[in-house]
Formats: sequence, structure tokens, C-alpha cells
Amino acid sequence: MAAIEVKNSPHIHPQDLRGLKTFKEDYPQAQCFLLYRGRDRIMRQGIHCIPCAEFLRDLHPKRMIGD
Repeated sequence: MAAIEVKNSPHIHPQDLRGLKTFKEDYPQAQCFLLYRGRDRIMRQGIHCIPCAEFLRDLHPKRMIGD
């Protein structure tokens, strides 16, 4: 299971993670992804923060998200 949230911002702010953190509390087995317009791939509070361009470039119909 995966949860994906998209932000139209080049920066990640603590409040940007609230929804995914709440989702992760209810579904601890889920992988959570925050897509944003930044350049760096980082992990914040167990949430994968990935630049949108990188995520879309690596998206493939035969591969699961998070692999």
C-alpha cells in the first residue's frame, strides 16, 4: 500500500507532512511519498520526499511504487 501527496512547492515544510503522518498512523505498513518541485530526494519522518520530475521519470507500468 502506498500513499502519495503532491505539493506545488520547491520546499518541504513540517505542515506539509501532516496528512501523510496521519495516514501512516492508521496504516503503518504503507509507504508514504510526498512529491514536490524541489531537487533533492530526502526522507522526513518516515516519508519519502521526491522531486516530481524524478518520480515521473522513474514511473513504469510494470514496477510497483517504492521498488
